Amino acid sequence: MPLRLPLRGRWARWGFPARALAVVAVILASHAARGDLGALVADGNAGPYRVSVLAAPVPLRVGPSQWSVLVQDAAGNPAEVAEVALDWELSSPGKHSKIRRVATPGAHPYYRSSEVVLPKAAPWRVAARIRGDAGSGQLAFDVLVAPRLGTWQSYWPALLMPALALALFFLHQCLKRREPRG
Repeated sequence: MPLRLPLRGRWARWGFPARALAVVAVILASHAARGDLGALVADGNAGPYRVSVLAAPVPLRVGPSQWSVLVQDAAGNPAEVAEVALDWELSSPGKHSKIRRVATPGAHPYYRSSEVVLPKAAPWRVAARIRGDAGSGQLAFDVLVAPRLGTWQSYWPALLMPALALALFFLHQCLKRREPRG
């Protein structure tokens, strides 16, 4: 059975458009409602450990990025004593770049975090090196870093807001003029 929202008064004639606008607003708002750990970029075994690596922003772009690492033991419990180091290596013809960061305990329980500024848009080889009481291991994987967004692409929501506010004001004025006075 379809959901019917009762609309009364002057909004009754705007039933479908009001519902459609509400659906569009929810869809647009859901894009901004992402978690702050990022997206899963690698998951696998590194020696005696199970390692999950998350990165933000999504998609990865040139500039600052936040990396979070969850290390679990063989039973699936978080390994609280593990030390985590992340290595990023760019190997292209004529150029070689290597970045190393030690991941420290982050804001989220059991996660280690590291920030890195990725200077070039290219495929990068990332290695998560784990050392703890149960031994050591390494999880290596590739990520693609995209070019930085242009100014218009980065700030379009802020640039669109004044036009949206004016459109809503204009719609309000049009609806107000159609109301019978009395």
